[in-house]
Amino acid sequence: MATTHKRKYGIDWPADYPDEMIELVCAKKWRDLGTTIDHPAEHLLRACRSLFVPEQFKIHRWTEEHAKDFTETDFCITWGAGATSKSNDYGLFMLLDWMVDPNDTIALIGSTTKDALKKRSWESVLRYLNILKKHPRIDFPGRSKSSGYAILNTVEDDDAAQAEKAGIFGVALDESGKLQGAHLPFVRILVDEIATLQSDGAREAIETAISNLRKGAVSFKFFGLANPESWFDLSGYYAEPKAGRSTVTVDSEVWETRFGRVRHHDGLKPGNYRGERSEGVPIPR
Repeated sequence: MATTHKRKYGIDWPADYPDEMIELVCAKKWRDLGTTIDHPAEHLLRACRSLFVPEQFKIHRWTEEHAKDFTETDFCITWGAGATSKSNDYGLFMLLDWMVDPNDTIALIGSTTKDALKKRSWESVLRYLNILKKHPRIDFPGRSKSSGYAILNTVEDDDAAQAEKAGIFGVALDESGKLQGAHLPFVRILVDEIATLQSDGAREAIETAISNLRKGAVSFKFFGLANPESWFDLSGYYAEPKAGRSTVTVDSEVWETRFGRVRHHDGLKPGNYRGERSEGVPIPR
């Protein structure tokens, strides 16, 4: 008799379901899957190690921290210079998170301008999309839209309206772009270079999206990436420590705000980033 299921992490999966997808489901839905699975960041990074060779995706200390914040929190601001790989990592994580539930997930990726999008998170989304489309074990459920910044769901019943709702969309916030989308069960928003947003419309777009799109969502996540210059830019507004600014120093790596978490990378500290690929150290809960 043919085997129809396989058991992993105490859960039965279809026998032909790729192990990488099992890891991604565990990373995304760990709150609902019980105590038999590992920390969600471990599952996410395990999938990454299997899907990409080291030349395609390097995993180092900061990547592990990004994975922890992406899976563990619903609101996180990450401060750090370009060498911290925050745009690359978060762009990939948004893509992998979406492919778990392409019918029920909308991912919005914003930056200042289209040119900024093209150079940062959206660049990594497209780069890893092209790799995954050629992967022998993964049937990637989306296609890049030729006109504009969008990856649309490939819907089996050719429901074009549904395809337009569930996808990954790039938005230029300082060019009057809006973080708008359908009210789907899983909503993800990533704003890159949030510290450099200049227009009042961009700030309003973020506030409106946070207020509107979280309504009715099973899971809503917001992430902001920045290399800030002061507490008075938009990233500083979201990064204000709950316990007051005096409790945070240049050596502080993590603190809580009224919105969620801040992750701070100090590029001057030795040993944080050497481009090495971590083999996976267990991440504490």
